[in-house]
Amino acid sequence: MATIPVEEQPPLAIGTPPNVFDGYAPEPEGPVTISEGPPTFADQHQLLLIDGAVLLLVIVILAIAVWRGRR
Repeated sequence: MATIPVEEQPPLAIGTPPNVFDGYAPEPEGPVTISEGPPTFADQHQLLLIDGAVLLLVIVILAIAVWRGRR
């Protein structure tokens, strides 16, 4: 199979960014933090807040459904 020189290669499809197939990965914007080890107290506290908010939302929805069902 003959290799095509870079100058003679056909262009990529219209709208395809040129870095899709060349293995280039753009740098992420902003600071990137990689957490190592077990979750910290702040991580666990945030998860508890999210769990509590979801549980409260479910209770409110069920209470509204029961209240509307009795009317």
